[in-house]
Amino acid sequence: MTSRFIDTNIFLRYLTNDDPVKAKRAEVLFRDAVHGKAVLTTSLLVIAEIVWTLESFY
Repeated sequence: MTSRFIDTNIFLRYLTNDDPVKAKRAEVLFRDAVHGKAVLTTSLLVIAEIVWTLESFY
């Protein structure tokens, strides 16, 4: 099973779909985690960056 750190860009691509190819890759990664094929981690700083970006630009 793969373990990956998910940074701000991956979340933002998925949430905003501003780059459909990258958004689809993020969706596959999240789906793999849901099905137990991958372990994903992130940090509080990443969550803060996501909130700041979404509030500032979207």
